[in-house]
Amino acid sequence: MDILIVKNLTKRYGDKEVFSNISFTIPKGKFIFLCGENGSGKTTLFKAIMQMVKVDDGKILIDDSIIKKKTDICFITDQVILYDNLTVCEMLALVLDINDIKKNTSQKQEILKHFYCEEIKNKKIKQCSLGMKKRVQLMCGMVLEPKLMLMDEFFSGIDSEKYEEIKIILKEYVKNGNTVIMTSHIKKIRQELAELEISM
Repeated sequence: MDILIVKNLTKRYGDKEVFSNISFTIPKGKFIFLCGENGSGKTTLFKAIMQMVKVDDGKILIDDSIIKKKTDICFITDQVILYDNLTVCEMLALVLDINDIKKNTSQKQEILKHFYCEEIKNKKIKQCSLGMKKRVQLMCGMVLEPKLMLMDEFFSGIDSEKYEEIKIILKEYVKNGNTVIMTSHIKKIRQELAELEISM
């Protein structure tokens, strides 16, 4: 069964056509890479799937239906968007609270451990390295248990050790029947993770 169906999608900004008449389907439980040169519309397509921008024509279906709730999908951009003055633990608690997800202290500890964030749980976000921040960002997205994750150049600036940790997390996520669509200019990542590739 397909998790995502894109039908005849077109997006314009004024006279500029970003993409035209795009159609593809994404099966569940796969690691997909969206390929294309800079400016080919990959980020805009992600934003369209997230309903952050309006398309000019076409349709996007999640699980054979119009998107019902935003937590069905998680969009992680190449820019880290977190609250600098919160600790890692406080950041997790805030995301859970905003989304009305109930977790006890023990469950929160397990989440921190799963995302390799246990040792940094009392660090303020502004004190964390880029690799640490990206793990926190990933944790805050995946704790919502989305069916589909869109990741735009997520691995940029991450060292090899953190890459291996995040790779384990994402492979387990996909193994459990979820889907990742990712853009990356790093050839090694595409070679190691991609099950399918879609070109823009």
